[in-house]
Amino acid sequence: MQETNEDIIAHSAVREAFKQKLVAFAKQSTGSSTVVERILLQAVPPSIDAHEITDKGSLNQRAVQAHREDQIALLYQEPLSDLVISL
Repeated sequence: MQETNEDIIAHSAVREAFKQKLVAFAKQSTGSSTVVERILLQAVPPSIDAHEITDKGSLNQRAVQAHREDQIALLYQEPLSDLVISL
């Protein structure tokens, strides 16, 4: 049986690896404005068809925010969702 993207991002080893990276990045940050405190792994990659990726391959922040509003809300929800990885 092939694992889905949802299975992979829910796996404890994957989540722990991202948590360790998040902690390592925080240690290298020079100030509060450069610290990433929470992340949410995405099962669905950015979509060209939804204009989340530009012709040059950059993320279109406005389109991502519009199409993933519910997921962004999870990053700020208190108490934190179990889906969010945080410091």
